[in-house]
Amino acid sequence: MPSMYVNVPRLEQETKNTLVAKLYDAAAPVLKAPHIYTFVNEYETLYENGQPAPQKMVVANIEAGPIKEEKVNAIAEGMRAAVREVLGEDKDLTLVFHDNGLDRIAIGGVTIAKKKAARQEIAPCSFRTGGDSVIGKGVKDMDILIVMCIGILVGRLPLLRRMKKKNEGLSLLCTFLLIFAMGVMLGEKENFFEELSSLGFTSFLFFLLPTGFSIILVYYLTKVFMKKEKNSEEREEAK
Repeated sequence: MPSMYVNVPRLEQETKNTLVAKLYDAAAPVLKAPHIYTFVNEYETLYENGQPAPQKMVVANIEAGPIKEEKVNAIAEGMRAAVREVLGEDKDLTLVFHDNGLDRIAIGGVTIAKKKAARQEIAPCSFRTGGDSVIGKGVKDMDILIVMCIGILVGRLPLLRRMKKKNEGLSLLCTFLLIFAMGVMLGEKENFFEELSSLGFTSFLFFLLPTGFSIILVYYLTKVFMKKEKNSEEREEAK
C-alpha cells in the first residue's frame, strides 16, 4: 500500500482536505493501489540554505513499489497541477519517489515478495472448489468440471457423432480463443516481464509435466480409439 508524505505550510483544514483529495486523484490512477495513505506535515518556516525563505514549496515523498519513469512523470505532473490549483500559481511541487523492491515492503510482518512466491507455489497444485478459478474471476473450478461432464454426456448423442468434423473445428477455434484471452490477461499485468524471470524452476516444471503427460495420454487414447473405430468401419464394409 503506497504512502504519500506531503510537507506544506500551515493550511486551513478545508484547504488541506481539498489539497489531499486532489493529490490522491493525481496519484491513484497511476499507482492503481486499493489503499493510499497520505500523511501531511505542516511547517511554520521554510529554510533555504540556512535562511528563512518564502513558503512557496510543497515537498511530497511517495513510498511505493517498482514503477516506470514515465509513470513517475505522470504523477508529478498531476500533483503539481493540484498544488497550483489549490494553493495558487506561485506555488510549486518537488516530488521524491522512493521506488522500493517488493522484497523491501512488508505487510503484516511478511514481505510482498515472499507472499507472492508462496501464492505461486500453492496455486498450480491446489484444487479449489470454493475459490476463483485461474480462468477468470467468478468462475469456480468445480463449474469447469460440471461443464466438461455435461459435454461428455452430450457428446454421446448419436446426432452429434455425425458432426465430428465440425466439432473438432469448433474445439480448435475455442482453444485458440482461450489461449489468446490468457495472453491478453498476462499482458495486462503491470510488471509481467519483470516477474517472468522470477517464476523459477518450480513454475517451469508445473508447466512442463502436465503438458508432457497430456500429450502422452492424448496420443495413447487417440491410437486406441482410432484403431477401434477403424476396425469397426472395416467390419461394416466387409458386411
